[in-house]
Amino acid sequence: MFEARQHHIAVPQIAVEIDGHDFHERTKGQVEDRNRRDRDLQAAGWKVFHFSGAEVYRSPEKCVREVMEYAAGQFHRVRRRLIDLRVKEVPT
Repeated sequence: MFEARQHHIAVPQIAVEIDGHDFHERTKGQVEDRNRRDRDLQAAGWKVFHFSGAEVYRSPEKCVREVMEYAAGQFHRVRRRLIDLRVKEVPT
């Protein structure tokens, strides 16, 4: 991904948060803090995934798969852009 940054291609940043009621939604202040943190991360170009503790407990594979599918798609997008740049640089 270093090469992508050299060509000013955005490399996605991924944040995963597991939300438990006791720690994230017990008070209005906790909800406001989480929402502000999400907005700050998104403004900085991060993709934020939220999963409830119950979701992770019930189906951890599904949660991991969702994040991995996004990451793989982003990897392929960056790779395609790098390949396109190399094709343009090849002398004809």
